[in-house]
Amino acid sequence: MPAQLPLDEALLLGLWLESVAYGFFLCLFCGTMVLSFGRGRRRSDIHGKIMIGISSVMFLISTLHLILGMYRIQQAFVAHAGYPGGVRAYIANVIRWEDVATNILYGTQEVLGNAAAVYRCYVLWSKDWRIIALPLMLLVGSLVSGCTMIPPLAAADTPATLPIDRSIKAFYSLAVAQNILTTGLMAFRIWRTSSESAKYYERENTLLPIVRVLIESAALQLVVEALTLGLHAGGLNAVLLPQGVVTPVVGITFNAIAIRIKLRMAANSTTTHVKIDAVQTIGSMPKKRITVDTVTEIGIDVHRRESSPPTPSVPSKEEAA
Repeated sequence: MPAQLPLDEALLLGLWLESVAYGFFLCLFCGTMVLSFGRGRRRSDIHGKIMIGISSVMFLISTLHLILGMYRIQQAFVAHAGYPGGVRAYIANVIRWEDVATNILYGTQEVLGNAAAVYRCYVLWSKDWRIIALPLMLLVGSLVSGCTMIPPLAAADTPATLPIDRSIKAFYSLAVAQNILTTGLMAFRIWRTSSESAKYYERENTLLPIVRVLIESAALQLVVEALTLGLHAGGLNAVLLPQGVVTPVVGITFNAIAIRIKLRMAANSTTTHVKIDAVQTIGSMPKKRITVDTVTEIGIDVHRRESSPPTPSVPSKEEAA
């Protein structure tokens, strides 16, 4: 049996890590709101409203989770310090209302993040239900395994009578599997679109960096979830460290993807690219074929169109939009 990290130290370190992660989440959430509504911007499309709504709910859940964590610290180290068993006895008792509420918020945030990833994948794959069939089943399985943990927590008399170990492992395993699957599907979709449209670009393709953004942003959540699963499977108290971080990290991943894509599109400053090729027509002067590629971000979405006007004039950005 490996050496155990004391429960009181694990709880303190876990709350400290969660506070740091929450600070990053707060900055990213504010950045998302500025990019969405700042400088006269208004999101009128339904997808944009859904993304903003999900981000707001994630921020609320993460805030409540942190507040409950602080309350647990106060109860453990102040209110119950003089009780039999002291701080460690309080932490080991996971059937208190604050612990049940903390687990509910944790599970809700995890499921919401998974649902948002499935929705993004659904939109990116042109709303093809066949593509998200497996991720959707994993999401339902994760939801069911999460719900099966709550009744035993509320009804148990002592922590020793909790028969929820399998549900917890199933919940973590399904979350890790879905993270890998949805990220891979989105990255593959963008990579394939980029490969098929490479002939229309005269300079570096702007879609391939989005694949890197997806993988890098999702990697943080994947590492934290995998670490939580491994520590829980090993029965280590250190599981409290990554477990507390998961709630803000889900929100960080969700907002980081949107912000990084928006900033990259702004840095390129060419969401519209115009390519002009000469086309010889019979019985007339040479004309031009104008190919207009537009990139529109709705969560993550890509559209293209091609036109052949009778004159060689180049449309303005407003006309091409």
